[in-house]
Amino acid sequence: MGAFRGNAPLPLFLYPLVHANDRDVDVTTANVLLPVLGAGVCLLGLLAGSIRSGGYDVAADVPHWQVTAELLGTLRNRSIEVRARRVQARAR
Repeated sequence: MGAFRGNAPLPLFLYPLVHANDRDVDVTTANVLLPVLGAGVCLLGLLAGSIRSGGYDVAADVPHWQVTAELLGTLRNRSIEVRARRVQARAR
C-alpha cells in the first residue's frame, strides 16, 4: 500500500497522524517522532551554519531592508502605545 489514499497525495510521514484509526497502519512513536526530530535537527544545522558563516551583516552602519525597518518601526510604536496607556501623570 502506498502513501496515496483518496484524491489527494499525503506525505508518508503524515500518514500515521491522519489515518491513525486505520487497521493497516502501524502508528508508533517512531513513525511520528523521528521525522519531526529529523526536521528539527536539520533546521538547527542550517541555523548554526548560517550563524557560523557570518553571512548576515549585523553592523549598525548598514541600513535594514525596507520591510525589516517597517516591521521594527511598527513593533516599536505598538509597544510604546500599549505601555503608554498604563503610565499615570505625576501630581504636582
